[in-house]
Amino acid sequence: MRKKLRLPVLTGLIVLGGLFILWGCETTDHSMMDDDTMMDESMSDMSDDMSMGTTEFSVTIHVLDGSPTPIAPLAWAVHDGANPFIVGDMGKLHGLEALAEDGNPSAAAEALSHIDGVSSYGVVTDPAGTMAPGVATPGDGYHFTVTAYDGQALSFATMYVQSNDLFFSPDVNGLPLFDMAAPTMGDVTTTILLYDAGTEVNEAPGTGPNQAPRQSGPNTGRTENQPVTPIHDRMDGFTYPTPAQVIRVTIEPADDSMM
Repeated sequence: MRKKLRLPVLTGLIVLGGLFILWGCETTDHSMMDDDTMMDESMSDMSDDMSMGTTEFSVTIHVLDGSPTPIAPLAWAVHDGANPFIVGDMGKLHGLEALAEDGNPSAAAEALSHIDGVSSYGVVTDPAGTMAPGVATPGDGYHFTVTAYDGQALSFATMYVQSNDLFFSPDVNGLPLFDMAAPTMGDVTTTILLYDAGTEVNEAPGTGPNQAPRQSGPNTGRTENQPVTPIHDRMDGFTYPTPAQVIRVTIEPADDSMM
């Protein structure tokens, strides 16, 4: 029986403007098997896994110069099947509200441990080149590595900070990590959408008093109960940039994975 590992206890928060960011937690990667479970697996299953082979990928989410918003610490998952961040009740992964409204990915990452088809998951809190949690501002970004086998996909969710509850994530299929058994590489930004989590009433982006940089505390603002929807379908009267005007997402297989 496979055991799903739980995230470590997170020790606190820091406040950047009104954005509540985790501290005491670096990039984490959780396999869905522990050592005892692996011992319980049959030799035939282990042989199948070995013959299948895995590839390590380097993933970068870069915030473009001129972007109207930072992005916040993210949660990610390697999975079979649909993007786990936009499935379930009303299309909401448990914990998505805290991620999309306050930049806190911990509850979403914990929820991933209970999703069938998710083989590994984690959070990334430190912008690339730093050793402290925080938002990634224009010119900065987040970097992490994942391991997957042919047929799997990658999904992530990161807050559009200058909003009430918007987040970037791939489309419903996630980011395919292979194409005809060949590892995906290069710019995959076209597969990313900007979503409205449907948990808080939208205000004008970049000026709303209940948006993270200006709010008095987490979970502040008028509550709504709408399904997760791509923002271009929400028609809330506001104008938003396309994902490609805010971020660039690239995936590269590790050199030794290509041997």
